Amino acid sequence: MSDKSTSSIKSVFNKGLVISIATWLLLSLVFGLAYTQSHLYNDNQNTKFLHGLAMGGMGLLKEDWLANTADPLPAFSLLVSFTYAFLAERLFYVYFALLMGVYAYSILGIASSLYGMNRSPAKYLAYFTVILAIHSIQGQIFARKVLDFDIEILHFGLAGQYLLGLDFQNSSFGVFLLLSVHAFLQRKTAWAILWLSLASIFHSAYLFSAALMTLAYLGLLFYENFRKGNITGYSPASLPQGSQEERSNTGVSEFTRHTLIQRVVMAAKAPF
Repeated sequence: MSDKSTSSIKSVFNKGLVISIATWLLLSLVFGLAYTQSHLYNDNQNTKFLHGLAMGGMGLLKEDWLANTADPLPAFSLLVSFTYAFLAERLFYVYFALLMGVYAYSILGIASSLYGMNRSPAKYLAYFTVILAIHSIQGQIFARKVLDFDIEILHFGLAGQYLLGLDFQNSSFGVFLLLSVHAFLQRKTAWAILWLSLASIFHSAYLFSAALMTLAYLGLLFYENFRKGNITGYSPASLPQGSQEERSNTGVSEFTRHTLIQRVVMAAKAPF
């Protein structure tokens, strides 16, 4: 193997990437055991799985009238169909546990970016313990019995608007909205947009949220580059040559227009 190939492999499987994946998998295991999940086809989960299971060949679902209507969740149904037909139903539990890992990884990553939690192992562990206690089934039972407080509202919301829920559904992919925020704070804008797209592909209801988040990202990038002078900033020395009067009357407006276009293009390319 050539030195070039070896360096390419090392660049892909760098130490940071390995640590991130290992952290995500560990969080998936720990958070999954503490949070728990409902059994398959519980509550309204069966309605989300219907088209996918029918495509995968479960029983006589292909003959069901509802299964033959337009599929509102094509990407999710494809995942369900492939898993049921070629893998195993038990993997749905694994998928949900992995999404829990993304959820926990994103929350910890955001806190680390904003407050430097990862600089102190003690603070990082303490913060994770609090997050775990709030989400764990045992923590919820303790809060209800001892504190007479429904701690679940801290992550389910007052109106029951949640990201994870209690079982694997298309809405569970909303955790990638959090991962997008984490990526953006790490100045990985392309990845941030990719995670927004993934969440929207699996659940179209996230399209509006993703659009607002994208606009927020663009606004922040524009503001940062504007402050640095990368949007409309220019110095008098860079203006067209000529008398002060000529530059005031003709050169400045044309120069500024061309400079603005160039700076906007540069600012758009910078995050990638």
